[in-house]
Amino acid sequence: EADGRVSNPERYRILHQRGREVLDRLTAEFDVERADVTGQEPSPLPSDAAAPAVRLAPRDARAGPLAMVFTGFPGLAVRCGRWHRFRLPDCGCDACDEDPGELLEQLEVCVSALVSGNFSERLTRQGDAWRVEYDIPGVGGGSYGVEYVQGDRGEGWFSSLSGSGAGDPLQQGLPGTVEWAPWPRRDNRQ
Repeated sequence: EADGRVSNPERYRILHQRGREVLDRLTAEFDVERADVTGQEPSPLPSDAAAPAVRLAPRDARAGPLAMVFTGFPGLAVRCGRWHRFRLPDCGCDACDEDPGELLEQLEVCVSALVSGNFSERLTRQGDAWRVEYDIPGVGGGSYGVEYVQGDRGEGWFSSLSGSGAGDPLQQGLPGTVEWAPWPRRDNRQ
């Protein structure tokens, strides 16, 4: 009965607030370029295609970017690095009953790992699908499959990651494994 029913989505509104705080804190502390990328980051649902989105790109190309989409649910779709994407909450239904406090902790752990240079990810091909694996030392990591679909859906997903037109990510020269460097701190002497 509770599966698929969402009786109180507003309990996740705190994710929007914390997401903005995280972006503001990182922008003040690190040497990054902050950009409104609404409509450019993949959204979990077609209805969120125009959801506000922000990307932080460290000025050191060896450091991984961070992007957040503020979904209408309310929730966040987050991309850490090149390939690792996750949603907060993942589902949001009453049966899953995801705790907003635990989701905030998950966001902080992933962002902290990326910013400190303790985050790596790998993209491998398995038949007609791609597999994204990530590792956060001390916390562990995980892996999940990403189906690669020829055409607009697949090409759009990979072009947003690579910054180029379309096609097979490995043919575009993207590495299979990336160990991200720490984000450069902002020079406060200016």
